[in-house]
Amino acid sequence: MVMAIQGVSAAIAGSVSALITMPLDTIKTRLQVLDGEDSSSY
Repeated sequence: MVMAIQGVSAAIAGSVSALITMPLDTIKTRLQVLDGEDSSSY
């Protein structure tokens, strides 16, 4: 029973972490791509 609770807790923690970091990582990547496009046009 304890291992099942730990497994569910780990899954929930991983999901919350992904939901928080994925949008921030996407924004960071898009900004880096935009910076790369701007610098290559000069």
